[in-house]
Amino acid sequence: MNSVRMVKAAICTGLLLFATSLMAESMSFSDLPKEQQRVLENYESRWSELSAGQQERLRLGSERWLRLTPEQRQATIGRFQRWQNLTPNQQRNLRQRLETFRSLSPEQQRRVRQRLNQFQNMTPEQRQRLRSRFQSLTPEQRARALERMQRRSLEGAQRRPRPADSP
Repeated sequence: MNSVRMVKAAICTGLLLFATSLMAESMSFSDLPKEQQRVLENYESRWSELSAGQQERLRLGSERWLRLTPEQRQATIGRFQRWQNLTPNQQRNLRQRLETFRSLSPEQQRRVRQRLNQFQNMTPEQRQRLRSRFQSLTPEQRARALERMQRRSLEGAQRRPRPADSP
C-alpha cells in the first residue's frame, strides 16, 4: 500500500513537471476535499511552501487521478515505473519524440497511430525482419527511406478528402 502512495506522489510530481502553468490563489491543504488529501498526502507537510501554480497543478492532477478507473490507474503506474527505469538520455529522446508528435497535424497523428498499430499487430518474426532490413541500410539509405515515408504520409494526408469536402 505504501508503494501505491509513493507512485501516486510520483505521478503528481510528474504532473508538476509536465502540466501547463496555471496561476491560482494559494489554498491550504485542509481546503482540499478528503479524497484529494489522500492522493496528495505526501505533500501535506510542505503544501504551504509550494507556489500557487504548483498547488493548482497538483490539485488538478489529483482530480484526474480520482476519475481514473482501477485499470487506468494500474496502467498509469506501469507507465510511470517504465519511465523511471529509462536513462536520462532515453527520457530526453522520448520527450523530443512526443514534442515532434504533438507538432503534427491531427491527420498526421492519426496516420502515425495507424502505422504503430500495424507494427504492433505484426508477429515478432515480421517485426524482427523489418528491423533487420532497416538496420542493414546505410545511414544515407535510412535517411532517404525516412524522407520517403514522411513525404508519402504528408501526401496521403493532403490527398485524403476532408468530411466537409465530401459530396
